[in-house]
This record gives sequence, C-alpha cells and structure tokens, in this order.
Amino acid sequence: MEYILNNSVSAVETIFTTINKVLKGFFKSWVLARQYQANYYAAEKLVNTNDYKDLSLQDIVVKLNNATSK
Repeated sequence: MEYILNNSVSAVETIFTTINKVLKGFFKSWVLARQYQANYYAAEKLVNTNDYKDLSLQDIVVKLNNATSK
C-alpha cells in the first residue's frame, strides 16, 4: 500500500511540476510579447527624433528588442 501511495504522490508531483513549467514558459512569453509591442510603440515615437534620424522604424525596433532580450 505504501508503494502505491508513494507512486501516486510522485505522479501528482510530476504533473504539478510539468504544469508549473508550462505556465512559467507561457507567462514569460506573454511578458516578452507585450514588451516587444511596447518597443514598437516607442520606436514609432523615436523615429523622427534627432538621435535616431538615420535609422528606419524597423531598425529602431530591432535595436530595442535586442536590448530587451539580453
């Protein structure tokens, strides 16, 4: 009986650990996607400034996204 109980606890722990990892991955991806969206909006504001006058909108977005992912 103890062997069955230990296996049941182990199975439940494995299930919860897997669910936890999946949710953490989903949450991190969601946060990163939101940040990339914010970077795009920021790049739209920066595209006509003197500091970024030689860069296109896409170049600024790439620059911001690279800084975000570090």
